[in-house]
Amino acid sequence: LRDGTLVLPVESVVDNRAGSSFLISRDQGDSWKIGGFTTGGSQPALAERSDGSLVALMRQYPRITQIVSRDQGETWSDAEQTPLKNPDSGISMIPLANGHWVIVYNDSDDSRTPLSIARSTDEGRTWEAPLQLESNPGEYSYPSVLQTADGKIHVTYTYRRYAIKHVELNEDWLVQMERPN
Repeated sequence: LRDGTLVLPVESVVDNRAGSSFLISRDQGDSWKIGGFTTGGSQPALAERSDGSLVALMRQYPRITQIVSRDQGETWSDAEQTPLKNPDSGISMIPLANGHWVIVYNDSDDSRTPLSIARSTDEGRTWEAPLQLESNPGEYSYPSVLQTADGKIHVTYTYRRYAIKHVELNEDWLVQMERPN
């Protein structure tokens, strides 16, 4: 987080209930405590809003779910469905340097095709229409997204279950539909 706190989202089981927990360190990882727990989804992707609240999006069928924390992950709101489809497959989300957020996920009711990327310009409150990174037959799953210092967005994911694919793009690719020949 901006103040140096580390919040690590993990899958967990508490009292025989499967869900997600958040480990918290305020000393650069020397010690950890267990923060909040939710049964509203798994494999959380976490981002901090400008007001200091945390948003976690989680894989869950039939829609990605969202929870919010206003105390650095100690407690979380109840999970609510977002409009983003999810066939219970992995997701990845990051805030970009300019404050926009991107999410990579399977925009499908029942398949790990297509693999899509969407942008939010309001810190995850709403999402623009997704663009497909992969739409050919096959499974595209377990994405990871990051932004490098040069502003490029890098996405890696399982490609048809036999390789890892890397895609590099800039944010303009998400919004400029006119392409030069």
